[in-house]
Amino acid sequence: MGVRVGVDVGGTKVLAGVVAAPEGPVRSRTSWATVGDPAPYETLLAHVAQLIADLGGPAAVDGVGVGVPGPLDPTGEQLSVAPNLAGLGRRGLRTELEQAWGVPVRLENDANVAALGEARAGAGRGSDSFLYVCLGTGIGGAVVHEGALVRGAFRAAGEIGHVPIRPGGLPCGCGGRGCYEQYASGTALGRLARERGWPDSHSLVAAAAAGDLPAIAVLDVFADAVAEGLVHAVLLLDPEVVVLGGGVAAAGTLLSRAVERALGDRLVTRAAEPLPEVRTSTLGPDAAVLGAAYLVDRPTAPLRARAG
Repeated sequence: MGVRVGVDVGGTKVLAGVVAAPEGPVRSRTSWATVGDPAPYETLLAHVAQLIADLGGPAAVDGVGVGVPGPLDPTGEQLSVAPNLAGLGRRGLRTELEQAWGVPVRLENDANVAALGEARAGAGRGSDSFLYVCLGTGIGGAVVHEGALVRGAFRAAGEIGHVPIRPGGLPCGCGGRGCYEQYASGTALGRLARERGWPDSHSLVAAAAAGDLPAIAVLDVFADAVAEGLVHAVLLLDPEVVVLGGGVAAAGTLLSRAVERALGDRLVTRAAEPLPEVRTSTLGPDAAVLGAAYLVDRPTAPLRARAG
């Protein structure tokens, strides 16, 4: 058996990793920026082709799993909505990638592959029911129920980033206003940090972790925005766990505890019932790489993995 390559195509960069065993770890990684690249699709083809060559060629690679930024069409061959990354919206994308790289290719929504990674080896391990929310450039989501990924009738289940939580609010790139990701994404946290006097979100989180009270207060404002969107999903899905991923998850328990408190404050109708535990990703960027690589072996497999 050869190795597998997992690729996570994000809003600002692409991360590719080599995985030898189905549950990891990621053996080696490479990444590159997409911002400012006039031909990001061609760059993707070239980088992964070189990675395969470095591993010994197609004969040494069982396949490539690719997490793409958007829902797929019912065939799983291409994205149903043209993404921001030029070139990925083409018809027959999966077949074209197979021809370019000379190995089997599996495509899946990026949030779904991250949820798969967390379920197999991360913060979702041991939980049969959880909601994965990626707080990155935008917001993506995935639903796991009874140990299996819920894709929905049109493969778009869990996509909560464009749920309007504040009608008439901030304009969104989708054309709407007041979308969840305008207030609770990594981008939104960076904007909030700058508005409150920090150069970026990393500086804000570091200050909060050091016990700076104004920074903690700002992070609580952000956590409440995260909870504002989560409350709808929690009431609909009743998950056991909520896993927060994306760059913002680096804040760890500082964020998860604040979101858990804010969620409890908003779920007043659930006062007599257990609330979902909020966790942050334990795999970081590797979650999507692991999940994408796992698709090579089991493209339609359930997510359940043994705990312990």
